[in-house]
Amino acid sequence: MVGRSFELATPSSHSQRNHIQTAHATEQRTHLSFPNETVGESSGSVNNLRRHRDSSPLGGMTHFSDSDLDSILCTNTDVPSSDNLLMLNSDPVDNSPTRPGNTQTPAQTMHRLGATVSQLDPHQPSTPAPSSDDPFHFLEEPWKVSQGIEIIPGRALLLLLPWHNNQTLNILSIYAPNPHTENEAFWTNLHQKWTQDGLPFVHVLLGDFNLVEDGIDCLPAHDNPIGPREALSKFKALFTLLDGWCHENPGTIAHTWHQCRWDLHLGLDRIYINSENFKHSCNWSISPTPIDTDHDLVNVRIFNTAMPYVGRGQWTIPLFTLQDKKIMDVICDKGMTCLKEIELLSKTNPAAIQHKYKTFKDDLINTFCNYAKKHIPMVDNKIDHKISQLKDVLQSDQNETEKAILASELKEDIRSLERKRHLKSQQLTSVKFTLKDETLDPDWLRRGKEPKPRAQTKSPNQETQ
Repeated sequence: MVGRSFELATPSSHSQRNHIQTAHATEQRTHLSFPNETVGESSGSVNNLRRHRDSSPLGGMTHFSDSDLDSILCTNTDVPSSDNLLMLNSDPVDNSPTRPGNTQTPAQTMHRLGATVSQLDPHQPSTPAPSSDDPFHFLEEPWKVSQGIEIIPGRALLLLLPWHNNQTLNILSIYAPNPHTENEAFWTNLHQKWTQDGLPFVHVLLGDFNLVEDGIDCLPAHDNPIGPREALSKFKALFTLLDGWCHENPGTIAHTWHQCRWDLHLGLDRIYINSENFKHSCNWSISPTPIDTDHDLVNVRIFNTAMPYVGRGQWTIPLFTLQDKKIMDVICDKGMTCLKEIELLSKTNPAAIQHKYKTFKDDLINTFCNYAKKHIPMVDNKIDHKISQLKDVLQSDQNETEKAILASELKEDIRSLERKRHLKSQQLTSVKFTLKDETLDPDWLRRGKEPKPRAQTKSPNQETQ
């Protein structure tokens, strides 16, 4: 894992603007969100069709009513942390004795054993929501040096993000027109602008394309006009752009938009990336969003290979487990037993104390991990189960009409659960900061300080690049 990365995601709508909130990032990252609508082509082998996509100028499109949606981009560069650090509830630990006769609190017992519990606040309610005036919103100081170029008002905007060695990562955000002829003219116009006006090279192309390139991206599958697909393919060829999600999941079917009224599912929202940057990307995924929209998010993380390597970081105890009296009783028992055994070893075999302590720590980690797996919130389990069911339905060989109906029902269930989880998180955050706001605790003091940038040192071979 390198020291600096960007996470890209699509889509969004007007209604989302008042709900988008930034959260703690594991590293510097960028979240891009985009709009809404339509499209399709004939059926066939998933792998063959997607391989054919890169060599053929054809794609696909279906026409539905247009929507009044604009592009949105939100940038977040919160305080960096370890990539795999669990950011859970950080309410204070109950320091009352765990049971009669035991005068030590769990924290005191763990402190005696040399254990360290790290707490990280996953919420940042003071972060302002982006305004709706500009599709690019810079919420942190480092991004103020970024540049935006308006290519086609309301349709295409190019963002030049600082990268490394005075280079930039150029991201073209688009919201393509819906009608066939306008969509084709849109891509033809972009092609002319780049070939004639000398605009910067595009590394990433993303947004709502209002067309699909393969019939497998439509449910039910059907043929589509050739013109818009050829125009898009011609524009992508200028920068050797490819659909990263399809390359990472060649045998998987997924859609980013669906219409319940007609049980129609389409892959309208995509992230294209040039072949060189694709080598340094990961975590390609399509995920539901808690915001009330008919689109799913397409996500990817892009790494800056010129920055120093940053490891996974130190594992920390899931914070919500520290609030459970049963698990803390178990930990206290294990800790007291270990202390007694260490006291005996100090008299008979001092060299074995470190081995005993290592065994205890390993047992402690396993205990917490097993407990956390069994007590994952019920709504999370339901969402995971529904997502698994949706994947099975989309990959099945059953009738396409039945498949579309089942997929619509499952997607509605998933979005309902996501909204429920999101609402609960908002309520907990609101209650917490209503109780703690402007009190002399670490959370309040931290909000009044500017985050300090990390000092990063390049390796000798990177400095010469």
